[in-house]
Amino acid sequence: LSSEDRLKLETARSIREDYLQQDAFHEVDTFTSYSKTHKMMKVILDFYYKAKDALAAGMGINEISALPVREKIARMKFVPEEEVEKYFDEVETGMEREMAAGYGADPGASSGGVDSGGGSDDETSAVGRDKN
Repeated sequence: LSSEDRLKLETARSIREDYLQQDAFHEVDTFTSYSKTHKMMKVILDFYYKAKDALAAGMGINEISALPVREKIARMKFVPEEEVEKYFDEVETGMEREMAAGYGADPGASSGGVDSGGGSDDETSAVGRDKN
């Protein structure tokens, strides 16, 4: 499979395991607010688009899959509601930094991520975009 196809499969796995799969016996994961649910999906899709940019810039799919922020994304469903904002900000910042370090880009530069609904991008909705 191509690197881009492997990235799509990795993103699908993240949606399945980190977003959809729920642990009814875990006190935090038993219930998730709409706000947290939206942020979780936004982070997963944002990772996908930033990783896609990193692939185009020459970063390898194995490097992207091994980024430490992947573990933070996987654990986000276990973050208590009162810590959601801080945790998601840390994940977004870490994602920017790790991707930039992987392919030598400026972490402050725009990387074509997911719009949270504030701007207008012809190919972006409130949750994500699909270029393919």
